[in-house]
Amino acid sequence: MAGTLYIVATPIGNLDDMPPRVAATFGAADFIAAEDTRVTMKLLNFLGLKKPMVSYYEHALQKGEGILRRIEAGESCALCSDAGMPCVSDPGEVIVRDALARGIKVVPVPAASACVTALAVSGQDTSRWVFEGFLPVNKKQKRERLAELQGKSGQSSSTKRPTNCAPRWTT
Repeated sequence: MAGTLYIVATPIGNLDDMPPRVAATFGAADFIAAEDTRVTMKLLNFLGLKKPMVSYYEHALQKGEGILRRIEAGESCALCSDAGMPCVSDPGEVIVRDALARGIKVVPVPAASACVTALAVSGQDTSRWVFEGFLPVNKKQKRERLAELQGKSGQSSSTKRPTNCAPRWTT
């Protein structure tokens, strides 16, 4: 019987913000697919866990096939990003799409969301908003995207590239 792919959100700033279900899922998973194993190792050390890990990030998408084969063989995998929910503006969306196409059970394990957290403390009208993901790196394309958004009603949020703001967990 096939295992399960758990999509596990990780804390976006403070390890004490980790919900118990996130910790329990990491503890129960057979292995972890991590965006950056060094960052995830810090999280596992905080939880007192030792788990086998495989890197799964933008330039290692070819590892997805091996991850899915292990799940089809009966193992469970916890997929996580460095901070926040994997698969949203994240290469994890590829493995989820492939898992669903193969009939693999995919289970979300939610926690804090950076865009919703920022919106909540913005002081802006929160009744309507749009999440834009990562803005283009190219300055011309970025200006064009922002110009498109300018006339729309409601709030919008985007994210910065991880290389511009690496996660810094505190306890």
